[in-house]
Amino acid sequence: MLKKIELILWRTKHVINQSIPTMLQLKFRKQAALAAMLFVVNELSRRSIRADFIKVFKILYFADQAHLVKYGRSITGDTYVAMDFGPVPSQLYDMIKAVRGDSFFHEEGSKYKDMFTVENRYEIKPQDVPNMDNLSATDLRELEASLNSYAPIDSIILSQQSHGPAWSQTDKDRYMDAANIMREAGANEDMINHVSEMISLEKALNDGVPASC
Repeated sequence: MLKKIELILWRTKHVINQSIPTMLQLKFRKQAALAAMLFVVNELSRRSIRADFIKVFKILYFADQAHLVKYGRSITGDTYVAMDFGPVPSQLYDMIKAVRGDSFFHEEGSKYKDMFTVENRYEIKPQDVPNMDNLSATDLRELEASLNSYAPIDSIILSQQSHGPAWSQTDKDRYMDAANIMREAGANEDMINHVSEMISLEKALNDGVPASC
């Protein structure tokens, strides 16, 4: 078993070295992402703040960024897209559009309508509370910190604040590199390489090692 793990680690480093400057892409954590979004939307509702797309997406973005830099893992694992109003979590956005009824996967919307609805095209309304089992203590800490910092800010101003280097270095409507998102928050290259190695190792372990190895 030890020999297999050593082989996986070697192959992980080899893949990383061969793939530079490949974009660092995280693993989407669907249940955690849904729980995080519901937590944010419910909390905004409790504070009597409109949960429009910009507000929700930017609170999630800054929480994901902070958690990634501090703990080497994103809360949602979502890949952000550089859109006009700032970073947008691509897979969550697809789910929300499915509920709204204008996604390529609109038939998927029925799976989530018991959790949330979309009103006035851009406002998310909670229909349920999040499954807290899908969020860790550190997830909640960063979500709460992001809410406290950004919920009171006007959505347009918040959008402008999200136009940092990671967003500006990405072509419009393209995926943002998680490495740049980390750099924007002050992560050094050692931390970024560590996260990249852990992602590749997890993928290698999930894929398995060929028996011949």
